[in-house]
Amino acid sequence: MTQEHTGEFTVALSMDTGEITLDAAEIKQLYFIEDIFSFTMVGKIIIFDGRGIFEFGPLTGNEVIKVVYGEEEEKHLSFKIYKVSKIDQVSSSTGNIEIIELFFAEESFFMMNFFQYSRSWKEEKISDIVKFIGKHYLNIEKWGEFEDTNEELEFFYIPFWNVNTTLLWLMKRATGSEGGEPGYLFYNNTHGANFITLESLLMNEDMMPPSNGEYIFQDPNIVYYNKILEWSISGVDMTSLKHLSGGVKKGYYSKTKQFIHKEFEYSESVDRQTILGKKTLFPDISDKRVSYQTIGESDIGQIDTIFHNNWNKKYAHQQCISITVRGHEDRYCGGMIEIFWPSGDIEEHYNKHLHGKYLVKSITHIFDGHTRPTYRQKMVLIKNGYGDSDITALHSSAKTNN
Repeated sequence: MTQEHTGEFTVALSMDTGEITLDAAEIKQLYFIEDIFSFTMVGKIIIFDGRGIFEFGPLTGNEVIKVVYGEEEEKHLSFKIYKVSKIDQVSSSTGNIEIIELFFAEESFFMMNFFQYSRSWKEEKISDIVKFIGKHYLNIEKWGEFEDTNEELEFFYIPFWNVNTTLLWLMKRATGSEGGEPGYLFYNNTHGANFITLESLLMNEDMMPPSNGEYIFQDPNIVYYNKILEWSISGVDMTSLKHLSGGVKKGYYSKTKQFIHKEFEYSESVDRQTILGKKTLFPDISDKRVSYQTIGESDIGQIDTIFHNNWNKKYAHQQCISITVRGHEDRYCGGMIEIFWPSGDIEEHYNKHLHGKYLVKSITHIFDGHTRPTYRQKMVLIKNGYGDSDITALHSSAKTNN
């Protein structure tokens, strides 16, 4: 797929005094981020104020930013300003001009954090409670990805919590009906709201468009959408081994007045998660001595679910690759791509460790009318295992999507 034109974008600022369409030259910086580990999309815009927005506005923090972009199919997104961060002044050939810095977020950001609720449910599946919250508290009419939970709660009530706190409590106690594992995510992307486990995303066999999700570093013949313009890798974090090695979690069963405990190991935990490769990131680092914790749970199955909810997400952050590509409206966080990573060994075609599938953790959509391409995307990718390795000490993957 070739990029035949520049991918122009339109930005409008809706104020009490009317709507202003901003020219690309008036925008110093514009980006927004979608992330599978974030409830809502957020962003930032810096404006060269040649329209008198500062003088005639005024800016109250209640304005709306509308962004229209896309070449094959236009995307229309609206965000509410939640912070007027800074108003500054610079000199220009025509005199002084104000620079306005604004942070914005989806409307659901305010619904999740600013309002508190009290309600109860009896003998209800966690996923049905989430659907109710989505419809009545967040105005979600249609879901992008939605995975039912296995758990049904005998009784649950919201004690004047906000939606953010409520969802976090429910998510860490749920396992997915598709993969059977904990690790639920609630996030918004350009396809809408999603409620799905990390395991189900890692199991996905379908490649995200464009061009069937195949990414390359070089292409001499065409200007390719999936050509990687820049890249960097964040390596494994050895300080996280305390959280990944395992440990002992204790609870208390009030009916028998006895402690209950569950032991965890790296090898057991990593064998439950789908790995994007044949080898996991570490040897068998199992060690129950690294963590000994008493928590207020009375069910050993729930202790296991809570532990692996946290473990799965911690492990997924261990090796992330950032790539920058030309922007395309069909990309979204939570999708799967494949990188054809060349090897530095002339006898090998591809890099054994890094060639293969990646899960898109986040996308930063960057718009800049002063550069080409005007629309770029920085994608942070999860690679939770090595495609292959000759290092025998590494733990082999029990479940793979390679």
